[in-house]
Amino acid sequence: MQAEEPVSAAQMVVGFWFVGAFLVAYVLPSIVAVARQHRRVAAIVVVDLLLGWTVIGWVWAMAWSLTYDLHGSNRTGTSDGSSIGRHQGGRDSPRAN
Repeated sequence: MQAEEPVSAAQMVVGFWFVGAFLVAYVLPSIVAVARQHRRVAAIVVVDLLLGWTVIGWVWAMAWSLTYDLHGSNRTGTSDGSSIGRHQGGRDSPRAN
């Protein structure tokens, strides 16, 4: 039997970089959800951690984290309560005159 060569410092650094990059990529949907203050951040983190090892679970968590269900927004899509698109029933509406 031959003796194994010791691992060099450069190989260890490269290995740590690969492991670190993999871990960041693995939890990227959770990072995005937290950064965007998503309403369902806890559920996204659970899906990411439990199903992220499958490609489908990771894509699902990533797509979910990119949806517009942000904390502080309402169903109309804006945080100030105004509606997106056609203004209905307001002061500038033709129906109000």
